[in-house]
Amino acid sequence: MAQVTAVPAGGLSSAEAADRLARYGPNELPRARATPWWRLVADQVRDPLILVLLAAAVLTVATGDLADASVIILVIVVNTTVGVVQEIKAGQAIAAYLLPGAVLVHDSKHRWRIFPDRVAALGGTSGKTAGPVSRQ
Repeated sequence: MAQVTAVPAGGLSSAEAADRLARYGPNELPRARATPWWRLVADQVRDPLILVLLAAAVLTVATGDLADASVIILVIVVNTTVGVVQEIKAGQAIAAYLLPGAVLVHDSKHRWRIFPDRVAALGGTSGKTAGPVSRQ
């Protein structure tokens, strides 16, 4: 990790920001990997209610009542499918809402434009943003 001194509220000069960006690379956090669908299914199946339903389905099959067992299995499949779809949609909504970017300050001027994280220089002055802000 590079030792870089931060700059006061006036921010870096444009030349210093470009130099630091070239020298140290972008000042961005690594992106989180998406959870695979099979992991979402496994998480849903580990729910205590689903485990109880799975046990009930096994016992119902053991007693020979296949009609009730198929209804219980159908409930498990529907519940798991709805849970996975909700997890996926929630993740997409959060990703769409969080706008990766920053308001940068260079040459003592606030640039009220949203810059992608990868153009922020290490040690510069910035403010994070999140939400539906239009990129210019």
